[in-house]
Amino acid sequence: MQDVAHYWSRWSHNTKLATVIIFSVLGILTVVFGLIYYHPPPSSNSNWICPSFGLGPCYPRETLSMESLQTNSPTNMTLQLRNTSSVSIAICYYFVEDTTGQQYKSNISSSCGPSMGPSTAVSFNVLIGAKLFTFNTGSTYTIILVTTRNNAISFSVVA
Repeated sequence: MQDVAHYWSRWSHNTKLATVIIFSVLGILTVVFGLIYYHPPPSSNSNWICPSFGLGPCYPRETLSMESLQTNSPTNMTLQLRNTSSVSIAICYYFVEDTTGQQYKSNISSSCGPSMGPSTAVSFNVLIGAKLFTFNTGSTYTIILVTTRNNAISFSVVA
């Protein structure tokens, strides 16, 4: 132990200061690059989720656009949806919410569908039970579609 202390005392003040600065900078750079590399799990709120420098997998975002809608009855609405993402999308279940906050949730299906390839369009029927509310002409509703990847895609529609 005395040899180490003796060795350190042979260094000049400037050498000690330079050594402390170098190790401090290395520590700060390690923390900064660690934070840059860290990435959260994929979500529907961003277009691509990738770690910096392309070292990990990239998760494409699922996106749908609604081309049209038709209210067929007070409990049935048909949405014409187009897959605008680069991956196939399948819808497992959905929520419908009116402006007062009442919400209808469809049954979770073991077989999700319809499945849409990239750039394809499908008709999707939204059926609700008439116990809570019905589709009233001119009223606004929020429809939230949940995909197999557990991403929620929402649309605001007027019946």
